[in-house]
Amino acid sequence: MQQGLSGADQVHADAVSVAEFEDADAEAVAARFNGQTLRFTARVGEQDRLYGSVTSADIATRLAVLAGTEIDRRKIELGEPIKRIGHYPITVRLMAGVEPIINVIVEGEEGSIQLPADPEAE
Repeated sequence: MQQGLSGADQVHADAVSVAEFEDADAEAVAARFNGQTLRFTARVGEQDRLYGSVTSADIATRLAVLAGTEIDRRKIELGEPIKRIGHYPITVRLMAGVEPIINVIVEGEEGSIQLPADPEAE
């Protein structure tokens, strides 16, 4: 607690220091996430469609292991659940301006998918 501040000023000063800590923490998590590849294996039917799907909750669970803290599934910009095998670049919106991109690879149980040398070429 800082000396000489009124109650409202102290609350504001505490909020600013918490926000600065959260910014630094989000930047550290973003650095750890950026470029990471998560692999999911699922049963596949005809035309490479999954039985089921890979959802933002599935991705959040895997990212929580990497981060060492819970990641809200709503921060994962997936749009719709993944229902086909393939490579998917996914943005994780940790906070305003801190949005690392991860790679999600979904492959069938029988074997891995063939990716091009450069994932951006897709």
